[in-house]
Amino acid sequence: MNISILPLGIIFIVSWTSIGAGFTSQTAKILLYTVISMCIWIFYTMYTIPYYAVVAELTEDYDERTQIRSTASLVNALAVGIGNALPALVPTVAVLLTDKYASNSYAVVAAIISVVAIILGYVCTTSLKGVYKPKPIVENEKKISLKDTFKSFGSILSMKPARIFLVFVFFFLTASSMIQSNLTYMVVDCIGMDYDTGIVYVIISMVLAMVIIVPIVEKTRRKDGQKNNLYNFPFNNRSRRDYMQNCRA
Repeated sequence: MNISILPLGIIFIVSWTSIGAGFTSQTAKILLYTVISMCIWIFYTMYTIPYYAVVAELTEDYDERTQIRSTASLVNALAVGIGNALPALVPTVAVLLTDKYASNSYAVVAAIISVVAIILGYVCTTSLKGVYKPKPIVENEKKISLKDTFKSFGSILSMKPARIFLVFVFFFLTASSMIQSNLTYMVVDCIGMDYDTGIVYVIISMVLAMVIIVPIVEKTRRKDGQKNNLYNFPFNNRSRRDYMQNCRA
């Protein structure tokens, strides 16, 4: 996580600059921003996978884990709302700036976000000291090869609950990506509103929906022991605790 924070912040700023404007070749521009996009996802993945996984290491209490993730989801909803509102504010900010900086107003906003993210990222990893102990390095330990990684994937797919859940995740993410990438179509053609006005209502609705739904899901999970929650559906209504104990056994 520590290794990925700074490169992620830097490449995020670069992605909002006009670094490719000097290229005359359209192919070169496509290749440049493809590399930038790949770097963003690589460093983001390096940080976010341990970020989500470490919650299970912080506490054995499933209620506490749910509370931690629910709180993070609420903060995430707020961040999504701010992130979607900023593009509408940037042109206004650019007008207030001098012509020298107006063309790079998006990069300025990206730099501010990156600095805050880098600081909070290091705060997050520093706070884990004394609470989370990484697996100690064993000398002459067999290195995990790419073949071993795919074997692990295969063993996961051999479990019926995992296969069912993966199918659900696939179609859920497909639908989610379509919705998020087609907000313009939804606002203009489906709702019939002016984009600049309609997108404000759409983003506010999305954020409010998460703020309302997340606490309800958490309360339902605490009351019914997860059995009626979507997360536990693939486990044939067995509690996740029992399932994990069986896996360890």
